[in-house]
Amino acid sequence: MRYFSAFYDDAFSKVIPQLRTESWKALFIMGSGRNGSTLFSCILNNHNKICIPPEHNGIPAAIRYWHTHPFQSWTNKVNHITSIFEKSALWNFEGEKTKSELSGIPVNQRNINEIINSIYGYFGRKQGKLNPVWGDKTPSNTHFIKTIKKQFPLSKIIFLVRDPRDVVSSLLEINEKHFLKTFDFLLWRWIDSIDKYRFLSKKFPEDIRMLKYENLVSNPSEEVTGIIRWLDLEPQPGLLNSYAANMEFLGIKDVEHHKNINNPISTGSIGKWKYNLAKESVTKIHRRLGAAMKQLGYI
Repeated sequence: MRYFSAFYDDAFSKVIPQLRTESWKALFIMGSGRNGSTLFSCILNNHNKICIPPEHNGIPAAIRYWHTHPFQSWTNKVNHITSIFEKSALWNFEGEKTKSELSGIPVNQRNINEIINSIYGYFGRKQGKLNPVWGDKTPSNTHFIKTIKKQFPLSKIIFLVRDPRDVVSSLLEINEKHFLKTFDFLLWRWIDSIDKYRFLSKKFPEDIRMLKYENLVSNPSEEVTGIIRWLDLEPQPGLLNSYAANMEFLGIKDVEHHKNINNPISTGSIGKWKYNLAKESVTKIHRRLGAAMKQLGYI
C-alpha cells in the first residue's frame, strides 16, 4: 500500500483542476526522512516570517477529500478537513476558531487552499507571526508532492537529500528491529524523492531547490541565507542561535533520536555508515541506488 502512493500521485495530480488564483504562502521541505529536515526546520522557525509546525500527513488526505466530495456544503468540507488535522497529539490544534474564521469567507474565495492556509496560519499566530510563509516537513508527504504542487501552484519546494547510506545508518541507530522491517521501504522512499525532484525541477525550475544535508551541516550560515533569499525574504541575524528551542514547538523536545539537535551543528554524522552498516547492506544500497548516488556525487 505504501508504494501505491507513487501511482496515486501521478494519477491524481493530472486530474485535479489548476487553481486559478493563489497567493504563495507555502513551503514544502521534502525528502526521505533522517535527512536533517528537523534541524533545518528548527533553524527556519527562528525567522519571523516562517512557520513550520510539527509533522502531519493531513494535506494529501485533505486535497483528496475536497476533490472527491464536490457536492458537499462548505461547512461540511471545513468541518471534515479541520478534523483531519485535529487528530494529532503533536499538533494540539483547536479547530473551532479556524472553523469560525472560514465560515465568513466570501463564496468566490472558498477553496481547499483557504482552509489549509487558515489551519497552518493558526500555528503562525501561536508563534506571534502574522501572515507567515507556512511550511510542511512531513517526509511521507513527499510521495504526494506532485498533487500538492498542483494544488498550491506558487508553492516553493526544497528537497533535502542525504547520502542514502547515512540515511539507512541513522535509522539503524534509532531502532535495529525497525530497521530490519523498513530497509527496503527506506531505499524506495529515497529514490522516489529523487524522482519527484527531477520531475518537478524540470517543470517548475524556479520553484524547486535541492539542499544536500552534507552542505547544510558544513556551511549552515551560507546555505540558510541562500534559502531565505530564494524565498524572497530578508535574511535575519541569529537564525543559527538557540534554534534547538524550537524542538518544543515541533513536539520533539523529548524524542531520543532528535537529541543531537541540542548540540552545535557539525559534520560528525557524515560517513557514519562506514562504521555502522554491514557490507551486505552497503552492497544492496549500491545495487538499488547506485546510478542516482553517482549523479549526486555520493559515489
